Amino acid sequence: MNLRTLFAIPIITILVVTLSLAGMLAGQGWSGQAQGQTASLAVERMRLLLELQTSLRAERVATNLALGKPYPLPDAVRRQLDDARRETDLGIGAVAADFTARNAGEVDAAISEAYLTTVLVRLGAARAMVDALIARGQNGRTFAALDTVMPRLLVAAQPLDEPLEQASLTVTRVDASLSGLVILNRLAASLRDELGVIAAVLLPRFDNAEQPTGADLETVRISLARTSFLTRVLGDTIEIAGATEPIRLAFRDLRAVDTNGIMSRLKELANPATPNAYAEAGPLPVQLLLVPWGERINALRGAIVNTVVQRVTTQRAQRERRFDLGMAAIGFILVAVLESVILLGQRVVRPLAELGLAITRIAAGDRSVALSPGSDAREITEMVTAVETLRQAALVADATVRRHRMAARQRMLALREALGIVQSVREPAHVLERGVARLSEGIAATIALVTTPTTSPPPTLGAAAAAVRVGLAEMRESAADLDAMFAAAGSAQTEDRPEAEFVAHILAVQAQVDRRSEAVRGFVQPSLVALRDTASATGGVSGPVLRDLVSDQFARIEETVAVIAAMAAAVSRAAAIVRDLPLDDTPMAA
Repeated sequence: MNLRTLFAIPIITILVVTLSLAGMLAGQGWSGQAQGQTASLAVERMRLLLELQTSLRAERVATNLALGKPYPLPDAVRRQLDDARRETDLGIGAVAADFTARNAGEVDAAISEAYLTTVLVRLGAARAMVDALIARGQNGRTFAALDTVMPRLLVAAQPLDEPLEQASLTVTRVDASLSGLVILNRLAASLRDELGVIAAVLLPRFDNAEQPTGADLETVRISLARTSFLTRVLGDTIEIAGATEPIRLAFRDLRAVDTNGIMSRLKELANPATPNAYAEAGPLPVQLLLVPWGERINALRGAIVNTVVQRVTTQRAQRERRFDLGMAAIGFILVAVLESVILLGQRVVRPLAELGLAITRIAAGDRSVALSPGSDAREITEMVTAVETLRQAALVADATVRRHRMAARQRMLALREALGIVQSVREPAHVLERGVARLSEGIAATIALVTTPTTSPPPTLGAAAAAVRVGLAEMRESAADLDAMFAAAGSAQTEDRPEAEFVAHILAVQAQVDRRSEAVRGFVQPSLVALRDTASATGGVSGPVLRDLVSDQFARIEETVAVIAAMAAAVSRAAAIVRDLPLDDTPMAA
């Protein structure tokens, strides 16, 4: 495992962990954004459905007003009815467009096509019946017919309750903290339904200029009691649900409605003792109370839905902001990690890798590349400086080794030369031995020549003969050793041997030559004296022969001295070469 791989392992681990955290955060963020978008779509649908319900109620109010007027309708009444219907159609169109957009975007719609179709069919039928009743004129409108129209208009709006409930459930699934506001909206919707019941009972009577019956009053009383109960529940729940100031203001306006006054006024109108009380009542005071009451209920629901929209929008924005901040933090971490990787790679890993390669080259013997600090890090600079110092020391050691090897080669050449010189005395050694042998024979012949019955050889001649024999025996005794030394020296010349072996061969041959030189010195002087004494003996018939024989021995002694001198000079020259060799200094370890 190299340095780059070792460095890459923790970096990859950090990146994997960071990317995993980024994936988790992104998954949670996208899930939260999807939930926020779902809640926003559901709240938007709630708003559209609530506006459509408000438009339908405004159309019911305009329709009730028109049914109480003679035909043809006054322009103001006709215009109010047409405007109300137009607003209702626009609301239906907005819901239909929202439905189409959600399905196109594969979003789970809170409303189905069946609900919208039901609203359109029922509303169309109710409008047709209203138009037919208006065309009959005020005298042709019976209570039974009028009593049928208002429930039909109420029934036309009922299909919107289910998708509104589904949208509310969607909102609470996404954010349970909005459950209180959703409950407030449901209570307000129940209050609106009770008001619709009151309107469905009373308005047909008023449109037909009839007094309410006892059954009508009982139904209204029950509905008013329910509205009072629902209003109290709203008051108890409003703070728990986390209501805002607009909701509190709308609820304060709603509680200001005098429901007791409505019931008292209805009892007066239904009193048999005052049959003309309705005709004298003026401009429909009960309707004037019901209409603002319904508007206040719608205002409360609108405030609730607007609060839900605001909270959902705020929470979605917060989720998106948290998601953006989280992703920005992850991005910053990734950038920081990558920047750290780049910096560490340039400032640490690459210099260390180059340093490792340089150390490998130096260890392999390549000291040619100088090192320079490639990083600002003090520790790496110190390491590079240390390795450069080692490289310089290695260069010095290499130079020392080369100098040592050159000196060793020079010494080896000198030793081979010296060994070759001592080997040159091999043949002279044999010549020396043969010459000494002939000298010994010549002296013996001289002794035999001068020895007669009347004369005897000089005493010095016998001593010389003995000295020559001793020297010859000395040479012959060491001849085998000398030949072995020459053979070993010859092998050393053709093979790589230690320097000490070369020196040993040279010194051994020198010792043998010195031994022979000593032997020659032992018999040369006695032989010269003996031959001189013998040569002085000129008497007898043997005089000329003796002189020739003595002359030959003198020549052999001269030859022996010359040979041993040449041998001594050769080994002395070889010994001088060995003595003058340079010292073998030990090189530094590279």
